Amino acid sequence: MSDYKGCNYCQHFRADGTCPAFEPGLIPLIIVDAQIKHTKPLINQKNTIVYEPTEKHIMYRYSPDQVLMKLSD
Repeated sequence: MSDYKGCNYCQHFRADGTCPAFEPGLIPLIIVDAQIKHTKPLINQKNTIVYEPTEKHIMYRYSPDQVLMKLSD
């Protein structure tokens, strides 16, 4: 696996700031703040989705219109 770069460089992180690893809730603060690397499922996590790197930062994976559409859902 490549170097851990956090949620912004994870292919699961969505334009609205959510992640399928933590549905239907929010991403835990310890992951958002990079206090831990999400390379293994958390104890209370309901699935096995973890960090999977992508080359592009979240800002470059979605057009502004896509982001606005996600935020208005």
